[in-house]
Amino acid sequence: WYGRLGLGLGWLGDFDGYDLASLALLSHGPATFLVSVFYGIRWLTAGAYLGVEVVSTALPFLLLRHLSGARSAEQQTPNREIVTDRFIQVLTSLQAGLVYSVVLFLAGRTFLSDVFVLHFEGIPTVRPAVEPAGIFLGREGLATGFLGLLMGVAARRFIFAPVVTAPEGTVEDGENERFDPASASLGETVKWNLWGWRSKTKVSIKRTAAAVAFTAVGTFLDTALGIRGVDGFGAGVYAGVWGLAVVMTGVMLTYVGSI
Repeated sequence: WYGRLGLGLGWLGDFDGYDLASLALLSHGPATFLVSVFYGIRWLTAGAYLGVEVVSTALPFLLLRHLSGARSAEQQTPNREIVTDRFIQVLTSLQAGLVYSVVLFLAGRTFLSDVFVLHFEGIPTVRPAVEPAGIFLGREGLATGFLGLLMGVAARRFIFAPVVTAPEGTVEDGENERFDPASASLGETVKWNLWGWRSKTKVSIKRTAAAVAFTAVGTFLDTALGIRGVDGFGAGVYAGVWGLAVVMTGVMLTYVGSI
């Protein structure tokens, strides 16, 4: 049911196939990382599961819905040269992947290993989370680095590109600039204080919130329902770590896009 709900929300949110592919990767990637690094599942097996989820989610939208302005070939798309620049694509993807890696490392070095021991009954090992730089060494390191890069690419596609190509100087931006608190009503003042951001910032907030929601819910369900011995608290904490990584990535990508 979660997959069907995600497709419905994606359609109502006017997401295209690349958006849904990114969200599928962000929501199912954490479980893939967990089973491959801590449960000993072969990386190819876990990766095949992730690939099936991404393709099955994105394919209907790729066939039935046009691309968004951030990925279309239309010359009038704002800042199109920034989105299509290969160097910027690589740099922002690496930056996003680095944020994910740092958040995972800090979580592992502080509290995540304890959560695994107490709330992931039957987990084969917590060594990668306990040892210094454990998730970055050996086979686990390859899995962490590759998945971190994929998550970075997905976050860049879903957040950075739409923010950069969002139009500036819109009618709504003009109304916000002309806002006069002296003559505005209480409701208008509250609305302006809560949502009186620039159009680009609003796009960033909406996209980051959507990515956090898909990541947290997808990770929680994959972990709590898909892995034996994991209780609700443990799944919630693990999902929260990845949700925090999305928030930090969204902030970083928004800052880079505003430069």
